[in-house]
Amino acid sequence: MDLLGTIFNDMRSPEQKKKDSEAYEARMYPLGEEQKSRAGALLCGVPGKVRNEVAVFLYLVAKQNYLNGIELGQTPKNSAEKALKAMRKMFMTSDKNIPFIFSLAMLDLNTDSMDDYPDYEDIRALEQRIFPNGIKKPVWEELPERETL
Repeated sequence: MDLLGTIFNDMRSPEQKKKDSEAYEARMYPLGEEQKSRAGALLCGVPGKVRNEVAVFLYLVAKQNYLNGIELGQTPKNSAEKALKAMRKMFMTSDKNIPFIFSLAMLDLNTDSMDDYPDYEDIRALEQRIFPNGIKKPVWEELPERETL
């Protein structure tokens, strides 16, 4: 079940909710609690003013939509476009905050261990490469290469 699907009309048993929640957490944070904690801390550094809960939600929207696209056989570029569009449709923050959150999600998806987890400078560097001309004209060729998902 996806993130938004759990919010409305949820008729699952408490046991099923717990099982689905654990599966979702494993999908979004395959490196465990440390990954979840580090991503949350990095999202506190979003350049514009945004509540951390909103930043984390948008980060999860980006990851979920990207992974869904890849699982459906879409190219990384198309999956990234879908993820960015989904983030922008939420209208939860200004467009100036989205590139940072999106960049963290893309780097996070390409991290195989916590030793290689991106830091603030890595995120800002990717943000500047993907969005040099703003959020409406991303340079998708700058997306990190995916070895495995």
